[in-house]
Amino acid sequence: MSTAVTQLNLAGPQTVAFGGVLPGSSGPDITVNPTFGPPGINFAGGIQINAPADATVHATISGDTSVFQVRDLTVLDFELQPVDEGELPHGHKGPIPKVKVLAIQTQVGGNGSVAIKKGQKLLVRVHYDSPAGDAAKNAELNVVGDTWPAAQAPVSLFTAQVVSTLGIDALTLFQGQTAKIPLLIRSVVGPATNVAFETSRTQLHTGISMEPTVIHLGRGEAKSVFLTLHAAPDAPLGENTVFLAQSDFRLSSVLVPVRIVPVPEVVLADRARKKILDKYSAMNGPNSSLGLPVDPSLPLGHDGTTFLMDFRGGKIKVADAADATAVVETNPAVTVSFVALECQIRQESTDEMYGAISILVPSIRIAGLASHETFKFPGDSDGTLDMGPDNLRIVQSNKEMYTGPPTDLLVSCNLIEHDSGDAAEVKEAIRQGVEKVAQALGAVTGVDAEHLASQQDFLGSVSEFFLDALSNLLGAKDDQYNPGAFIINWQELKSGNLDRRTLHRTDDPKSVAYTHSLVLNGRDDGGDVGQYAFYFNVT
Repeated sequence: MSTAVTQLNLAGPQTVAFGGVLPGSSGPDITVNPTFGPPGINFAGGIQINAPADATVHATISGDTSVFQVRDLTVLDFELQPVDEGELPHGHKGPIPKVKVLAIQTQVGGNGSVAIKKGQKLLVRVHYDSPAGDAAKNAELNVVGDTWPAAQAPVSLFTAQVVSTLGIDALTLFQGQTAKIPLLIRSVVGPATNVAFETSRTQLHTGISMEPTVIHLGRGEAKSVFLTLHAAPDAPLGENTVFLAQSDFRLSSVLVPVRIVPVPEVVLADRARKKILDKYSAMNGPNSSLGLPVDPSLPLGHDGTTFLMDFRGGKIKVADAADATAVVETNPAVTVSFVALECQIRQESTDEMYGAISILVPSIRIAGLASHETFKFPGDSDGTLDMGPDNLRIVQSNKEMYTGPPTDLLVSCNLIEHDSGDAAEVKEAIRQGVEKVAQALGAVTGVDAEHLASQQDFLGSVSEFFLDALSNLLGAKDDQYNPGAFIINWQELKSGNLDRRTLHRTDDPKSVAYTHSLVLNGRDDGGDVGQYAFYFNVT
């Protein structure tokens, strides 16, 4: 006859909290390091229970079983095992001593039941298959014994992913010198977090160190940062790869190809720097095909035979600092085009749409204003686009909005549903508004202007500016959609590491290749909701 048990003794954590996991991943990793010895099992994703009485036990998940499943149930107990003879002192004689270790007695799959004796330990492990998108999931693990009360443990996870993109192909670093490398850090899914970088602790000797850096990253935010690397005076010459440890919701690595070269003569280096900067100035500096420097501190590189300086759009090289002139090597320009407008939800049986798209280049100033381009559609006049019915869901375009070196681009979109207003007047008001935004950005230059434009407060103020300005002009004549704005980062453009997708619809035969999109929503006076998407492509 069994003894009644009123409370279970949980030997470990009473929750199974997986924390942030990659979208579309499975886990947790239960790989066992064979060098760790008994009990030869990974406790990740599990809870432990000290058996209060003999019982037959099974476990279930209540809640989201598409994400969480019981992996297995394992009974463990202490037993005596001989000591490894290699650990015995030299010259040991007599019986081999034994030591008490925790060992696996029985293990069954998640759907099975297992018999356990009083005093033994039960390990119940949970497996997850995380959703593909941005999500938080919860469930409850139930452990039931035929002589025990049921034990419950909350189970949870959320999807999270932070992606880092290196802004250079490789770094040339002098022995004993310091340089900065540009990095774009982007929150793909998941909540705000701190992202920490340091030299990998498993890195073999390279003579290169990095200042530990911590960056706070908001949900959905992208930040351009610089990491500082230093080469020791005796750093081994030649090419190497530095592994930087990235810690956010998980551990990952950023690989930085580095070439260490001897320090050249100071005079030659100074002459080469002057020639390079004079050439850059003569080309019109940031407004040239080279754009801004990769590193604002303008470090001088050397590849063993040639001095060089890296810019976003190419390099300037000096082969012989004493005699040779500076040579410019430019990379192919990047082009950003507006390629389509899509009606996702129409307000009327046929919507009559018009508006304007603007791209501002914060780093380039022309006549005191940030460089900007506004595209009115369809044209400067009071024309509109009929959209909404089948075969009129997508309007294609091929309007080049920017061509030049990689640089931060501020993209602003305004959309209006026409009733009785003057479309030409509204489009012109948008153009004039863009000039005012360009004037605000023109107050600062270079990376400072890019930093200002990328701030969430500034992007929000741009949208609010157009919302207020057009509301006063439109009144009750036309229906304005909520304006939107976003940043295309220069690191994305330089690396070419873009998410290339294709738009398809079943109710419109047209297809559109694109890399970036922005969705705008609006509600008319009758309460009808509309939703349109703007598509852009980088080539």
